[in-house]
Amino acid sequence: MVTMPENLPEKIPHLVSSIAVRLFLFAVFVASTPAHAQAPEAGAESSAPALSPWGSEYSFHAGSLLPNQIDGITEIMPFVGLRYATSLNYGSIELGVSNSHAHGADYTFMTASFRGELAPMPDIATVFYAGPDFHYFRPTNNIGRRSETGLHVGSGMMMHLGGPFWLRADMKFNMHPGTALYIGFGFALRTSGEGGGGDQ
Repeated sequence: MVTMPENLPEKIPHLVSSIAVRLFLFAVFVASTPAHAQAPEAGAESSAPALSPWGSEYSFHAGSLLPNQIDGITEIMPFVGLRYATSLNYGSIELGVSNSHAHGADYTFMTASFRGELAPMPDIATVFYAGPDFHYFRPTNNIGRRSETGLHVGSGMMMHLGGPFWLRADMKFNMHPGTALYIGFGFALRTSGEGGGGDQ
């Protein structure tokens, strides 16, 4: 009979966090490779894909937060949230709010991120971002609420579905209070950055 190590549950968040950081670095590497993979001949147009200009982005997402050493939050928490992003000359600013009510706990966090975006292939975008968080939560079976600040880094992939609609998958690592990994999926709607329709 195979027995599991007694401290395996304690190690899982650390393993997941380590995998998340490696995936983030790998995503950045993959996204930057196509731009340097083949130098164009003199006078020839570059074949590297480019993202169409966009103005604003509205998105909905749902996923799970895997907490570690967050006082009173010990179970995997299901989250839903909204994001808004506005494009800048270089990158974009993204604001978001997410909420969960599960396992006797309430948890809300707000985020602000500076987001970069690369196109490894047509209709595919790799995003990577970092910024501060504000956490407001009530631990399990506790009547008092707590507020904390923290930081996050994350990466994700976006796939163009057609028109202004995109599919997005994210993996975000939170630092303080404790550590946590958020894995989520959702949809985004982009408005045009050129003043005409929303087709991106």
